[in-house]
Amino acid sequence: MKIYFNGEYCNLDEAKVPITDRGYIFGDGIYEVFLVRNSKFIDFDLHMARFKRSLSIMNMNLPEFDEISDITHKLLEINGRDYALMYIQVTRGSFSTREHNTPFAEKPTVTIIPYLPREYKKEWLEHGISCMLAEDIRWLRRDIKSLNLLGNIILKQKAIDCGFDDVIFYEKESLITTEASSSNVLIIKDGILITHPANNYILDGIAKNRVLKIAKELGIQYLEKEYIIDDLFSSSSVMLTNSGYKIRFCTNIDGKKINNGKPCKIGLKLFNALEEWVNSH
Repeated sequence: MKIYFNGEYCNLDEAKVPITDRGYIFGDGIYEVFLVRNSKFIDFDLHMARFKRSLSIMNMNLPEFDEISDITHKLLEINGRDYALMYIQVTRGSFSTREHNTPFAEKPTVTIIPYLPREYKKEWLEHGISCMLAEDIRWLRRDIKSLNLLGNIILKQKAIDCGFDDVIFYEKESLITTEASSSNVLIIKDGILITHPANNYILDGIAKNRVLKIAKELGIQYLEKEYIIDDLFSSSSVMLTNSGYKIRFCTNIDGKKINNGKPCKIGLKLFNALEEWVNSH
């Protein structure tokens, strides 16, 4: 597979990062991921707006920012594909000293990889996935799409080891639900779509926001408000959204079925409408 690395198109195994790169030493970097279907970039402008925000917060420069569309189109061409889960990563680059301050990234390390899209298993739509609940142990700037994902991967692996497909986080004191390991979590309760407010406790998901826009178009009421663990169990659908899988229904949490283990009609309506939107755009 050909990738883009620091201004060059090369084979994946040819890309080399200096041992002093701050992404390697500190996890000092950010990333963005968007879906490409039939050579069309899904919600590209929204992804780039979020990416630009993360760059600004982290005081990072990306000379290629305005060329990302051209670069990713070129990657599709040289890899002979019209589909991908496009991964863009920027670290602060390599410095001669190891300091905890954040110098301006004059020469960032830039990587763009056209991963194959994730497989959506057919049984997920019929039977959903299972999730484990876990206390949210992540840092408090989850709105930055940074490389620091230790909390996510530790708890995701624990969930898998315990026989679940994914993990849903909650705040210890308030029991407020935040996110899943790599997805926003939305619920449908009493006919209303509910999602956590877009603040520093979650990443403001592009797929989540697309679902909200579709809900508005369909006349489905939605609220951006905090909700607790009990609301998960009393909902008619729990939905995990991200750009790779779009929507997955969680029908089992900690061994307890949600809505008798089936997605509700409103949830399925949103799923089908999102699929139709992606295919048409």
